[in-house]
Amino acid sequence: MIAAGTLALLYRRKAAEYKGHAATLKRQADAARQRVADAERGTAARDEEARHLAESRLPAFVDALRHGTGDMSSAGGFLHPQVADGVTGRAYLSVLEQVNTLTAQASAHAEEVARAAVQAVTRSVQALVYEQQSAITHLLDTEHDEKLLELVQPTLTTRPASWPAVCRSSGS
Repeated sequence: MIAAGTLALLYRRKAAEYKGHAATLKRQADAARQRVADAERGTAARDEEARHLAESRLPAFVDALRHGTGDMSSAGGFLHPQVADGVTGRAYLSVLEQVNTLTAQASAHAEEVARAAVQAVTRSVQALVYEQQSAITHLLDTEHDEKLLELVQPTLTTRPASWPAVCRSSGS
């Protein structure tokens, strides 16, 4: 009977020990389930932020830059503040900064190209105007037909002496 009592006491201690282990394992399993749920929410938030960046923020930012009203605030904000503070948020901001830099560089390059094109056109137009001025001046100096001069005179909007090429060549 003593042996049976000792054995019962031993089994009771083991049962209590196993019950304590079971409770610990249950708490650990609940904590693991919570971490999995948090990870799933975090992944869903990052996915939603990626979609928001691609479908809303980036197009709005590029449109604002294209119209000259853009800065980083034009891209809008994050949907999930917890994503903004993490690695993903910093990566998304880096993408926006790179787009901003590339757009500024492209704009500067386009401005340089446009300026060069305007200068080339201006040079060619100036040469044509000089040729026209020279031809009209020669015509006025050499032609004495009154009818021809009457036809040419109304087409002149300025006096030949005030033409830039004439002013430069005469030193006035």
